[in-house]
Parts: sequence; C-alpha cells; structure tokens
Amino acid sequence: MTLYAAEDVATALATPGLDLCEFLIVSKADVAPLDKAPATATAPDEMTNLKVSVTKAPGTKCERCWRYEENLGTNEAHPGICPRCTGVVLGL
Repeated sequence: MTLYAAEDVATALATPGLDLCEFLIVSKADVAPLDKAPATATAPDEMTNLKVSVTKAPGTKCERCWRYEENLGTNEAHPGICPRCTGVVLGL
C-alpha cells in the first residue's frame, strides 16, 4: 500500500513510534508525495490531501503473523518466519 500525502499529512504519518503496517493491518506501507500519485489512486471523499494505492506486498507470507516479508528465514532455526516474529519467538 502506498499513501500519497500532502506534506502535513506525510509529517503526521511519520510520527515516531507509529507503525503504519500495524495500524493499517497491511504487510507494507509507504508514504509518497501527493503529486506522485498515479491516476488509479483512490481519494477518500473526506480528505483532499491523501490518495491511496493498494498493491500486493512483495515477499513470502510469514507462518506466524501472515505478513508478507522479503526477509523471511533470516534465522536458520526459524526459516518460515519473519525477523520481527523471530525476535518475539526468541524473546528479544
């Protein structure tokens, strides 16, 4: 998913501690300038300073959290899970 946002919205989306993927329940979320939005991007009626484009996230689905991740299996002991889940499983 890519959020094409005006500068003020992009600043709000960059708030430290805000995990956009967790908040939006998606595998990947990027923020780009509003003027870079393709014609196919959706614009919510309530917001003129935001457009959204949804595409399939790259990678393979993690067996634990089901997020699609490009770095799956970075830990040999847990080849089917993502680095985030590996940290949870290992108690890191």
